[in-house]
Formats: sequence, C-alpha cells, structure tokens
Amino acid sequence: MEMGKDFEALIGKIEKELYNESNVQAIVLCGEGDKAFSAGGNLEWLHSLSENSVHQNVDTMVQFYSSFICMRQKLPVPVIAALQGPAMGAGACLALSCDLRVAASGGTPVLGFPFTKLGIPSGLGGMYMLQQAGISSTIATEILLLGKTLTGEDAHELGLVNRLVSADQVKDEAHSLAEQIAKMHPVAVRSMIRNFRHGKDHGLVDALYRDAHAQAVCYNRQDWGVGLNAVAAKEEANFDPYHSK
Repeated sequence: MEMGKDFEALIGKIEKELYNESNVQAIVLCGEGDKAFSAGGNLEWLHSLSENSVHQNVDTMVQFYSSFICMRQKLPVPVIAALQGPAMGAGACLALSCDLRVAASGGTPVLGFPFTKLGIPSGLGGMYMLQQAGISSTIATEILLLGKTLTGEDAHELGLVNRLVSADQVKDEAHSLAEQIAKMHPVAVRSMIRNFRHGKDHGLVDALYRDAHAQAVCYNRQDWGVGLNAVAAKEEANFDPYHSK
C-alpha cells in the first residue's frame, strides 16, 4: 500500500509536468536494481487482510489497484516496461498495463501469474489485460488457472512483449525505444496513446471491481495464508475444500 501511494504521488507529479511545458515524450518504468521488475505483493500485508471485513477489503483492493492503474488515465505518453527480471503477480499486471514492454531473453522468467497458487483469483486487471492483449482466451485461461510464469521467449511468442534482448540490455533497449518515440510528432503520439487506451479500457473499471471483490472473498476464508506460506517455502499448498468457511 505504501508503494502504491508513493507511485500514485509520482504519477500526479509527472502529470503536472506533462501539462506544464514539459517535453517528456515517453516514460520507462523499471524495477530498482537488476534482479526484478517487481516481486509482487508484500506477503506480510497480504496476510493481514484476513483481519478485515470483506467489504473493507474490496475498498482496500480497489484503492490499491487504482494507485497503479491511474497512470493510464493520467499520463498521455507511452509508458514502456523494462522487464530485466520477473514481474510477479500484481507486478505482472502493472507491466501489462504499460503500453510497450521490453523483456529479458535466455529463459528468464518475466511475467508471473501465481494467484491461484497463493489462494486468490487474479487481481489488478490481470485477466482483463491478458484478454485485451490479443492472446486467445484458451491461452489466457490456462496461464491464470495454472498460475504460470512466462519466460521472455514465451511472452514474446504470445505477443505480450515488443522487444527481447539479453537481461543486461533491457533497460538500455527500453530507453532506446523511448528515444525513438520522442523523435515522433508529439501531438500525434499523445493522441494515439489516448485512443489506444480508450479502446482497451472501456471495461477496465468494472474489471477492477470484480477482481477486488473476488480477492476479498478469499482473504476472509479460514485457509487464507496457506498459499502464501507454501509459495514462500516453495512447497505445494493444501487448500481447504470449496464449501469450507
């Protein structure tokens, strides 16, 4: 939640700059360091959600999602995700919400959707973004139901990333792509980005609410935390049956 608030504040600052004589034409979004784009949700925070009511968790998750997805409404320039390493869970959904993606080759895991292994359905618009990415519904369904992690090669073959380079070149390639875009006509670029997003985001708000409600239900089950602990221990979870509380 803290990172979400910081991220949203930064987006607001950039938004003001973009509408106040800024010449920024593209933005590169990357993880700190060289190991990962995002490791996903904070496990301690996720554990603590069991203490809240379902309706409180719905509100919490909608707020959490919005703090990241707001960049699609507030930044009228292309955002390029530099996936030098894994983008897991919410991190993968954030990467998909970017306009373009550069990923590491060599079998590096780059997009992970371990939600069902954690004990929750996908969130932060992950299912919606996969469907909007143009991959078949059968492939998207398998990825999410089995909690798959895609390598750079997998993601590139499915059309989920634009460029595939060695891990140590990902950030440079993302900046190179941004520089190429920055040479294009600024009005044309901003206009097309708005149109691209408008076409994709028509049902995004409803999808985010559905995700929030579905996850909130799981946070209040008695077996919440079993999946988190299993993933942390690199073990297979043993969840309670469907009709359990």
